[in-house]
Amino acid sequence: MISKSKPPYDITGLLMAYPGFMLIILEAPIESLLSVMRGLSDSELILNQALTTYNSLNSHKINKEDEEKSETWSDDEVIRTMVKDPNSAPIIRSRILCTLYNISTRMFRTFEMTKLKVEPLRSPSFYEAEEDERKLMTMLQKLVKLGSCLASSTLKTRKISFRKSIGLKSFQMRMTALLSNLLDDYPEMVPNLADVWYFGEVSKIECLLSVVEYVDRNDKPDQLTDPEGMVSFSIYF
Repeated sequence: MISKSKPPYDITGLLMAYPGFMLIILEAPIESLLSVMRGLSDSELILNQALTTYNSLNSHKINKEDEEKSETWSDDEVIRTMVKDPNSAPIIRSRILCTLYNISTRMFRTFEMTKLKVEPLRSPSFYEAEEDERKLMTMLQKLVKLGSCLASSTLKTRKISFRKSIGLKSFQMRMTALLSNLLDDYPEMVPNLADVWYFGEVSKIECLLSVVEYVDRNDKPDQLTDPEGMVSFSIYF
């Protein structure tokens, strides 16, 4: 998705892959950010249309044996019937935790990816709705602290690399090592899977916006009016 974004590119950040979920921090010019958002939105809309068509067709022609089988199908199995390569399945149900504009400095110098070795969620935890805001703020604080910590380590690594004339490759290897040991070195800064699942699937807190809705609001700002006809705006934290 990011590699296909339109100029000016210049995307930095971090992708943390959990079992069944991804948590992504993106830093980019607004044009590149919107390009990524539109790609996510388009893929989600296409998938939803395909699922609707799939369910409609199968509701008319299904025998008892297939019916028993279909009841056990997971979302992943349904998706795999619609894409030739399972690895190319789209990201779905994306939600925006926070959007900030006109930031003065970035936390990251490159776009990094890491797969977190955590156990899949077996018994999800449900929170009281009144706790959602506090839980969300705690998650965002963890991510900011993690970004700051990695940025600080990056600067130290750059100084060491340049002083030893080792170059960028050594710097990248060092960053790879930092990310591969995230859970061991900075467990208090990594959001746990239960919280990621909760805010991705369950929470109804108003400040969480789907990518589809975000793109729609950006493309149709003239339609965002309150009951009295006044144009409204929101800041998402």
